[in-house]
Amino acid sequence: MTESAVTRATRARSLVVGKSMLKLAKKVGYTSFDVGALVSVPKLEDTLAAKIMDQPDVWAMLRGEKNRRNSALLRFLYCSGARVSEAAGLRWRHLTPRDEGGQASIFGKGGRTRPVLLPARPWADLLALRGSAGPDHAGFRSRDGGRAEDATGGALNTW
Repeated sequence: MTESAVTRATRARSLVVGKSMLKLAKKVGYTSFDVGALVSVPKLEDTLAAKIMDQPDVWAMLRGEKNRRNSALLRFLYCSGARVSEAAGLRWRHLTPRDEGGQASIFGKGGRTRPVLLPARPWADLLALRGSAGPDHAGFRSRDGGRAEDATGGALNTW
């Protein structure tokens, strides 16, 4: 991404934040008119495709990770489509065995819980991490044995 693209995206985000603040000021009665409604936010190029890794690169990354917990976490994230914050909040009570593999009940964005079926390999990787952990212990422990947390609750201490 070029510097001008970053600058445009930063400006657009700042405009959206400002418009939101002005809309809230009108809603709570602080101002009588939402002047932000008059401001248009520039359209930005969709760069999602450039951020997606090719499947061979993903497999190479998965094969290259030698730490057992990190490898299990990467496989879980890839196979489940979970966000890092969702994986950080995973407890053993959220994991249920199935005929082949298992199921994770993932509490995520929007306050919703969704079931995700896990293939046999990532399920086995998860089970290998459990040890004597009880149902309320973290599925992915930090290096010091505690709960791994994401940026909203601390640093996800996985690497």
